[in-house]
Amino acid sequence: MSEINPALLAKGQPLAGSALDEHRFLTHMPVAQVVQLFLNPLVAENAKQLPMQPLEVQEAAADREVIQRLAKATKAKRDNVTSYAAYILRTIKGELNGSMPAIDAWVENQLPCETGYAYLPFRTKLIALDGDTQLMALFKNYEATPFPELAEYQVPVVIHHNRDRDWARQQLADRNLLGVKMTQGMALQRDTRDPVTQIARQVANKVGLVLGHGRQVAKNSDENVTLSAWRQAIAATIVGRGAAQLGTKTLELPLNADTHQLEDDVTAAWTIIIDSIRPTLEGEARTTAVTSSPTVLFALGVLANHTLSDSLLRSEPHWSLFELRAAIADVNWSRRVIVSNEDFYPWEGITGKPNREKGTFSVGGVKEYGYAAAEALENPTSGRGKQVRTRAQ
Repeated sequence: MSEINPALLAKGQPLAGSALDEHRFLTHMPVAQVVQLFLNPLVAENAKQLPMQPLEVQEAAADREVIQRLAKATKAKRDNVTSYAAYILRTIKGELNGSMPAIDAWVENQLPCETGYAYLPFRTKLIALDGDTQLMALFKNYEATPFPELAEYQVPVVIHHNRDRDWARQQLADRNLLGVKMTQGMALQRDTRDPVTQIARQVANKVGLVLGHGRQVAKNSDENVTLSAWRQAIAATIVGRGAAQLGTKTLELPLNADTHQLEDDVTAAWTIIIDSIRPTLEGEARTTAVTSSPTVLFALGVLANHTLSDSLLRSEPHWSLFELRAAIADVNWSRRVIVSNEDFYPWEGITGKPNREKGTFSVGGVKEYGYAAAEALENPTSGRGKQVRTRAQ
């Protein structure tokens, strides 16, 4: 049976666990202990707070700059801390059936290890080697509201010790260069919790769409649109233009939303839309039309939003399904047409840019062109509205 060695207590904080090898020790600790033993990344990146910290904290912060991507220099990481913190809180409170992975920690010196215990030297800060975003989220939550369930939540930790800074820095490179990030489509395909993804799958099945799970619709396949593009279209149907900033983030429906009515409304609207554009989503037509692009699907979702029953979700004016059908009836979905014996690009400047030398047209992203595309479809008499309704001559 493992016992603490009184002689080693003078050397450091005992951590119960198991030595995996001469460089790795597996342990676990409550969040209340995590925030005591780990370097606080929020302080490490705070130019005003860091100079007032003890020398060991400042030295650990300097080491962290070498072995970690800094949140202050990486917007995606900063944004992820907030969403991760919310996820952790909901998981700990039992609102989600979620989980968090182990945090990999690093200390340069060798830790004394004996009979099921490692001893972390006093005033030594663990630095997150992997799991830094999770650690930032834990500190954020604990500093805001250290309620008992959070304080007592057990976090698995693998401590890498007796490894120099060059080794630690190389791990950042290895784990980012050799790791393969899951695509949006693959992640969404496996998401069983996000309500928008669930509605998107159900509506696609009802209107007869085949969803692809890659970055683009596969050539020579029966796929019509990608799951990620379709999900954003359904998100736009539910919340309107605000979905342009959503990306793959989870969209929480209002607590009083009637999800059954919402699904019925979304299905009804997209049945009208798909009936109108289906020929452009099949076979070779996909390559000559803009309809399978995320930008145009988003714009169509903005139109569909006008038909919702729920006034809190719907954008005004309120449209009937007949008005929705009429709004897209005479739209030219082609990337390129011939007008007066010359190439004409109906969606130029609205969803993307042409390459006139090659006679091709590239559709841009939702954030850049989504609003313009929606405006063109919503307002047939506007300049953009007339442009996308120009027919071949």
